[in-house]
Amino acid sequence: MEELTKKVLAWALAKGLLLEGNQFKQYAKCIEELGEFCEAHSTKKSPELGDIFVTLIILSAQLGKSFYSMYKRSEVLDQVRDVFKGELYVYESFSHLAECLLKEKDAEQTIIDLISKVRTMAKLHWLNPDIALNNAYEKIKGRAGKTVDGRFIKEEDLKN
Repeated sequence: MEELTKKVLAWALAKGLLLEGNQFKQYAKCIEELGEFCEAHSTKKSPELGDIFVTLIILSAQLGKSFYSMYKRSEVLDQVRDVFKGELYVYESFSHLAECLLKEKDAEQTIIDLISKVRTMAKLHWLNPDIALNNAYEKIKGRAGKTVDGRFIKEEDLKN
């Protein structure tokens, strides 16, 4: 997970996504990826959990936090979390994260809780978080496009 986190951060830096002040746009991207995950789950498609991790890695860096450090700290919560709570509780954590961003509070503990809940979702779907993140990174590492107003736009979406 640590090496993949570094690769995602290098990719995000090269794409201009780690600029200060973009955390609200990145938060919106996190919510978008969570929505796609839930949609895939509800339509019995294979959910892509790694995309959520990618967005959280970038958001953490924008907030000056170490995703990997928080990921390791979230393991403690995994041991006590009820794995049947599901996606609803992830939305609750994203609401707390929005509150932290809006009120300029420290979001570290909220992100740790969110990571733990996403890891719980992985267990529910028999997904390995490391493999999910690796799959997401392999998908984005060569992706062409450009950053517009703090959000990366894929090349194919620029043509539309």
